[in-house]
Amino acid sequence: MKRIILTAIAIVLICAPIAQAENPVDATAYVSMDMAMVHADAEAMVMSYDIKGLVLSNNGSEIFNNASERCVGLFLRVGTEIYQNGYCKYLYPNKDYIILEYNGHADDGKWKLVFGSGKWKGIKGSGTYNVMRVQPITPDSTQHYRMIKGSYELPE
Repeated sequence: MKRIILTAIAIVLICAPIAQAENPVDATAYVSMDMAMVHADAEAMVMSYDIKGLVLSNNGSEIFNNASERCVGLFLRVGTEIYQNGYCKYLYPNKDYIILEYNGHADDGKWKLVFGSGKWKGIKGSGTYNVMRVQPITPDSTQHYRMIKGSYELPE
C-alpha cells in the first residue's frame, strides 16, 4: 500500500511540470491574400498564395497576440478535393518571431510550431485552424479570418 501511494506521488510530481508548461492557444487572424495561378479548369486548379495580416489572442495569451502574420502556401484542387500546405511567420512588436507549418483542406487543417526566436526560442506546439471567408472588397482580392486553436509549451 505504501509503495502504491509513493508511486502515485512520484507520478504527480513528474507530470506536474509538463502540465504547467502547456499553454492554450486561442487566436484569430485577420488577413488578405494575393494569389498566383498556375493552372485552373473544371478538373483541377493549382496556385500559390501570399497572405498578410495580423493576429490577436482571444484568451489574453501572449502567443499569437498583436503579431503581424505572413503565410505562403500552395493550393491544389483535383475534382472536389482541396489540399493546402505552407508556412507562416508571426512577427511581434519586439521583433521576436515564430514560424508555423500547416496543412489542410478547403476551410480547416492542422498546424505545428517549427521555430521561435527570442522569448519563443525552443517553442513547441500544435493545433487546428478553421477559415471563415468574408465578401471580398474588390473582385481581385480575397479576405478571410482564421480561428487558431491548440496548445504550446516553452522550455523551462
